[in-house]
Amino acid sequence: MAEARHAKVQSEASPSWSRAYDAGKAVAIVLVVLAHVTRWYTGQGVNTPVQPSRPLALLTNYIYMFHMPLFIFVSGGVYGICIDKGKYRDGARFLLNKIHRLLIPYYIWGMLVVAPLMVGLGFAHSSYLHYAWKSIVLAEDGRHLWFIFTLFMLFVIAMLIRPVILRYDLVSSGLILGVGLVLFFASPHVGYIFQFANICKYFIFFMAGVYANHMLASRELNRQMIFWAGIIGFVILSISYVVYYRVISAYIFVLTGAFGGIAVMLAIAWWLQSSDRIFNSWLLRNIRKNAYGIFFIHVEIIYTAFKLFDGKAVNPVLFTVVVFLVAFTLSDALTAALRKVHLGFVLGE
Repeated sequence: MAEARHAKVQSEASPSWSRAYDAGKAVAIVLVVLAHVTRWYTGQGVNTPVQPSRPLALLTNYIYMFHMPLFIFVSGGVYGICIDKGKYRDGARFLLNKIHRLLIPYYIWGMLVVAPLMVGLGFAHSSYLHYAWKSIVLAEDGRHLWFIFTLFMLFVIAMLIRPVILRYDLVSSGLILGVGLVLFFASPHVGYIFQFANICKYFIFFMAGVYANHMLASRELNRQMIFWAGIIGFVILSISYVVYYRVISAYIFVLTGAFGGIAVMLAIAWWLQSSDRIFNSWLLRNIRKNAYGIFFIHVEIIYTAFKLFDGKAVNPVLFTVVVFLVAFTLSDALTAALRKVHLGFVLGE
């Protein structure tokens, strides 16, 4: 009965938020590809450029404060829409779906692409078998694939606590979000085997997406409210960024910065979905359609560029623009090509 009531509430306003989440996914993948290129200039990439760029390093750290929390939050929001509509009642069927959509592509891509690339380009100082076992099978460091494995585990957890989530009362919601906060602050102190640290870190963002969706679904939001939410989010993000990187590296500012950035990006996503001309434009429609494929493929192209230009002096801005455009465009084209030759299953389709 509770599920039917929630489905009725959700059906009143879900189209706008569903479109906003879809647009948010497109915004997030653009930021992910860009940040993976500019991360070369932070000194934390797979190798180090000859010509450094402090502005690009600062930009990378700024984007990194919120781009993956945004992806997780949007995933939680979409999950919230589905369970409020009465979907995912069959736990076994749901689990099989997520194995097909996430876990199988994770291991296919990890074992057949990421591991050979990391070893072949000399970025992993170990044998293929050692890297594949430790980084992919045990999921300690599958490079960008950490997100896929973490998201799968978050869906499994959400499936297990689904009855508690659907209560939507103060006690159950407070309990889940409270546990999420504890796990978030504990995450720097736990290991990465099977992505345990990231599961702890991102659980709060996934559940925040679920509850935010439920809370906002039955409320009418005008452009002015969305605009000011974005402005406030930008202020919180910027203050958190400055304090964390310039004053004190307290983990609380990672949390506030992430939620500030999520507010900004959702405001942008809401604006994108509010115009049918923009939302249904070829560019945005194509990015939305191929976002997962772009995510799987782009890093391999970027790492190849890092290897090709290792030890070479190249203008940082020019390098960033060119590699970003090449990685994004080629990833998009390869996604369409895989789909065309009926290999979409490697992307979870």
